Amino acid sequence: MFIVDKISQAKYTKDNSIFLSYLVPMIDFDDVLCRLQSEHKKAVHFVKATRILNEYSQVIEYSSDDGEPRGSSGLPVLNVMRGNNLINSGIVVVRYFGGKLLGVGGLVRAYSTAALEVINNADLIPFEKTHKVTIESPFNKIELAKYLARKLDIHSLKFDFMQNFAIIHIEANEYKIEKFINHFKEK
Repeated sequence: MFIVDKISQAKYTKDNSIFLSYLVPMIDFDDVLCRLQSEHKKAVHFVKATRILNEYSQVIEYSSDDGEPRGSSGLPVLNVMRGNNLINSGIVVVRYFGGKLLGVGGLVRAYSTAALEVINNADLIPFEKTHKVTIESPFNKIELAKYLARKLDIHSLKFDFMQNFAIIHIEANEYKIEKFINHFKEK
């Protein structure tokens, strides 16, 4: 599975219709969609598809044809996302009508191509499922926790300080958490 960490875009033209496609991290999706609708007031369609991996390791999918014939646009974009194994991201395709009807088959091909173009322009990142762990620690082990986090390339490390101890919050993949805990308890 793959994710993206920044917005990518592409342009595809078919029979004078312009398809502007945007691949967006899910965290930014709603804001980007609002911005695109504001910037492209003369566009006739904003076709959307999203795929999210939830906390139960289930992929939740959504697509919208936004006024195009049913199944001609949102589902093809979603299928391209599935085929490229994208999660926690969404694609918006903005269509400017070029004056010629493309038919359902033509729309399927155009929206699929627009989605594929934006994915090809993106820097895809392999997805790592992360876990969150909390550990109680004496104050004298805080520097050790910071050292282990740097050594294991753990970027999500936070501390809550209580009266007599600290609580360490870690988010990383299972392997890194196991290594962290093993080394932390040894010292």
